Amino acid sequence: MTLEDGVYCYIGAPLLVPLIYSTPEVFDFYYPSGAFNDRRFECISYITGSTQEGDASKYLEAPSQLPSSETQGIGVLDVQGKAFSNMPSPPAQYVRRRELESELRGILTFKERH
Repeated sequence: MTLEDGVYCYIGAPLLVPLIYSTPEVFDFYYPSGAFNDRRFECISYITGSTQEGDASKYLEAPSQLPSSETQGIGVLDVQGKAFSNMPSPPAQYVRRRELESELRGILTFKERH
């Protein structure tokens, strides 16, 4: 079996762990830390503090078309409760959490926070 360079986790078979890199001697590990652009991103070692570049080319396109949003606005403002809103109706599978909703409503309508 031939494996590409990288860090692997063995769970019945070797599985590549994307976005974690190591030195050939497995002394140091590198994790993505930012500076993403169309060619590269920066990786940092939390052991030594050194950095290296990672290849960003395979992360530039979405793997498939994104699903439609359940929270997409309805396109027009309408009175909902005591405010104008463009929020869609809650989905049928929405689970009410009355205690948390009441707590949130109290925080959002607390007069001294306006």
